[in-house]
Amino acid sequence: MASLINKIAFNELPQITGGMLLNLAFVSKINDLITDSRKANPSKESVFFAIQGKNRDGHNFIQDLYDKGCRQFVL
Repeated sequence: MASLINKIAFNELPQITGGMLLNLAFVSKINDLITDSRKANPSKESVFFAIQGKNRDGHNFIQDLYDKGCRQFVL
């Protein structure tokens, strides 16, 4: 998966996920996919997938990851 990550641009995510971009401040490559905010060391090249699970809702951790430097989110 790591080799695939380095080949995807953020602006390609809508086509891959079937979603849409709400705000694109800049176009960059994706270097890190995050689904667990506790293990994250985010950067501007990170993408956090806010997944709702049985015990946790990833949407509750968006602000924390933003404060740590993540700027790209899939909701």
